[in-house]
Amino acid sequence: MPELTTSATMEDARGGRLCNGNANEMGGASLKEKQRPVLFLDIDGVICTRKGAGWTRDGRPILRSIRRLPVRAIDPKTIKYLNTICSVTDAEVVVSSMWRIDRDVRQILSSRGFQGDFHEHWRTDADGPFRSDEIARWLGKHNWPEHIVIDDKESELMPFLDRLIKTNNYCGLRASDVDLAVGLLGFSRDLMDGEGLTQGVESSG
Repeated sequence: MPELTTSATMEDARGGRLCNGNANEMGGASLKEKQRPVLFLDIDGVICTRKGAGWTRDGRPILRSIRRLPVRAIDPKTIKYLNTICSVTDAEVVVSSMWRIDRDVRQILSSRGFQGDFHEHWRTDADGPFRSDEIARWLGKHNWPEHIVIDDKESELMPFLDRLIKTNNYCGLRASDVDLAVGLLGFSRDLMDGEGLTQGVESSG
């Protein structure tokens, strides 16, 4: 299969179509129908947040503490929101965050309560030049499944803006982001009634 680039595959990314002209002849269409959706996940500003570390929006500690607060920390609320998205949509997670380079994100998130599945090929490459290129190459190698991208920055993701859930980098994932993610993957919010949208977490971020 020829190497896929963001510029060459943008229209196909948005339409969820196959980029290899011979894919249908090889049964690519039927393979695509069997694929689970993919959630490309950033960590900082999405799961690991300043609010989770105990800071207010204006940079003061939420609670008085004698310990030195980290810049960011994994917020249990964001994990619960991520669980809801994966449970309702059956999406598999692929890590696009820089964390994928030197950390086992699977172990880290699972130890913090993540209950969903990581894709067998659970991270994008680190070959750049932009995050959108890394995501496009991953999609090209996996028959372009339905997908969403969750990230707190859009500057390196311009080709994927219509599949992007842009989070607030202070508090990360919120209930409104869950709604958007579920909708982009073609599911109704009504399906979340039995799941418990936030599993006991308040709706506001």
